[in-house]
Amino acid sequence: MATVIHTGDAAHGDIDTTMERLRDEVAASRSLAALAANAPDGLVRLTPQGRFLHVTPGVERAVGWRPEVLSGRSLASLAHPDDRPGIEERLARLIAAGDGATERLTFRARRVDARHAWLEASLRLERDPDGTVTGIVGVVRDVHDRHEAAAADRRRTSQFAALARVGRAIAAGAEGHALHAAIAGELVEALGARAVLVHAAPADAPAAPCTVAAWRDAPAEVPAPGLDEPLDGDGCVALALATGSPAAVAFADCAGDHGRGLALMWAHGLAVPVRRGDAVEGTITAVYGHEDGPPAEDAARVLAFAAELAGLACARE
Repeated sequence: MATVIHTGDAAHGDIDTTMERLRDEVAASRSLAALAANAPDGLVRLTPQGRFLHVTPGVERAVGWRPEVLSGRSLASLAHPDDRPGIEERLARLIAAGDGATERLTFRARRVDARHAWLEASLRLERDPDGTVTGIVGVVRDVHDRHEAAAADRRRTSQFAALARVGRAIAAGAEGHALHAAIAGELVEALGARAVLVHAAPADAPAAPCTVAAWRDAPAEVPAPGLDEPLDGDGCVALALATGSPAAVAFADCAGDHGRGLALMWAHGLAVPVRRGDAVEGTITAVYGHEDGPPAEDAARVLAFAAELAGLACARE
């Protein structure tokens, strides 16, 4: 004979309460998951060795890599090669630190389109109840626009200071090769160029002679043989002299022998004419290496200011 056990209303109440609590927890979990999926920042969980275990969609929005692609890869492998040693050192320091330790990293991360974006990662240790380190958790934020804006501010300050020094040199009486060397030496750092070249407009010759070349981390050379620009070529100097207007060139796109030859050294060139009244006296040119990227948007404006100063000095001679 079966035995029937009456649970009573209290038992039914306990079951109902438990089910309601479980439903609330599931709803809360879904809300948190939706919040994490749509948050502008990304959440990451790493192994103690710094490898991705879990990432939210915010990371994919920042760098383009899908979570399954990042899974198992190290955080350092995502970074620009120059930033990897610093990341590995900071992760090791975080692991070696005591409870409550955090680290904030700012680094360049390689995007899926091969460009680099600046990220900021705030990381802390994750421990089990026994105190054993089980992993690293953190928030990853896209700070590329903020970083670029700060870099642009620093660049503008550097450019203003460089042009001010050129103006003071002119006021002190600098002219000719000495002035051109001062201009090229100031601009090569301010523009982040590989070199800044000064060419003279030839009176009756097939090429514009390069009279000054200032290289990054090197003093200006006066004169600079071997960098003369043929007037029938398709380099930026020849174009600026022919048109009397600024000329920007990607050397890889040049069809002539001279432009293709320059492409072996540089990726981009930007030349601005120097005028004395209506006459073009020469050009000031900034050239950029293949790893430098194209000139910044304000490079033409800075070169134009420098060319105007050089033109005023020419008129004084």
